[in-house]
Amino acid sequence: MTYTAKLLMENSYEVEALTEKKEDGSKELFIHGIFAQAEVKNGNGRYYQRDIMEQAVAKYNESFVSKRRALGELNHPDRPFADPAEAAILISEL
Repeated sequence: MTYTAKLLMENSYEVEALTEKKEDGSKELFIHGIFAQAEVKNGNGRYYQRDIMEQAVAKYNESFVSKRRALGELNHPDRPFADPAEAAILISEL
């Protein structure tokens, strides 16, 4: 199967980076910001109805986030899902 990649528009205008120090002295970095939006035209020029977006987010939470399988890479790969060997991001909450 062949996938065609489209560059997503990205910005960090509404992203907040939070660093938390753990008991062992190490640090964890959290990024807080908009993951997906409904009822507005997004960076790809798409518009999603609220009920459809809510269903998709609920399914993603159940299938990936709750099982610690919601991964992301630093760059957008040519495939629909992140390669665990290339993962740089773990989505812990939506």
